[in-house]
Amino acid sequence: MVSTLIIAPEKNLQAEIRAAIKPKKVKGFYIATNKNQASAEKMLAKAGIDTSRIFFIDTENVTDRLIHIPPGELDTISDTIKKFIEGTKGKKYILVEDGETLLLYNKKGKLAKWIKQMITYTSNKKVDFILFTHKKEGLTLSIFNFFEDVKIK
Repeated sequence: MVSTLIIAPEKNLQAEIRAAIKPKKVKGFYIATNKNQASAEKMLAKAGIDTSRIFFIDTENVTDRLIHIPPGELDTISDTIKKFIEGTKGKKYILVEDGETLLLYNKKGKLAKWIKQMITYTSNKKVDFILFTHKKEGLTLSIFNFFEDVKIK
């Protein structure tokens, strides 16, 4: 499958996330880094996206359709993603809301390594991996060459 890095201005990030998810009619795993699950779900539902097929990792709250994992716990996030992939039949995707927010809780080298590992793992499992960021420098310069597709909005 495809790994995609989407770089968009912060003010357009949510619109770009909606545009990336809307055509997908498969199960997804949404790692909410800037919004809590309720806000992310509301934003998607307003765009007509069926959120019942989306599972969330939320760094702020706990509800029935999400998993709460602090953003600094990349190994736990990885394990949870792997369990989702292994336990969900059919096509699926992984979406990271904003890599820059994860950078606030992790060192750049560690986060870049984690992203590379996730791209390799999801590619081997034929799962789309989509990462959004709102900056063209910093983390983005360390990881853009890991992705099959880079879109600058």
